[in-house]
Amino acid sequence: MNESDITVKPNVKFGIEYLVLLEKYVIPFGLGTFYETMPAYNNTSKYSGLSFGTGISNNKYTIQMSYLYKKQINKQKYDYSNQSENVFSLTSFWYFK
Repeated sequence: MNESDITVKPNVKFGIEYLVLLEKYVIPFGLGTFYETMPAYNNTSKYSGLSFGTGISNNKYTIQMSYLYKKQINKQKYDYSNQSENVFSLTSFWYFK
């Protein structure tokens, strides 16, 4: 069996969260940053980005939303593509007792 020419590279992620505790609700605020690599044959794409989000929660439901910005930081020569992403996510969790 032949070994792959693809080398695994490190990914680093860091985030913090602050919780606002109210009488009936919890409101989280989160912020994160990351550096990740995506190995491929003869090339490794490197990306960095930021994310942040918030939500509201009580004992019956949770609603969360987040935003992610991801940008390629090592464009190859003659690569004219725009390798950045903007992602908005809205998630809802409902708990019934």
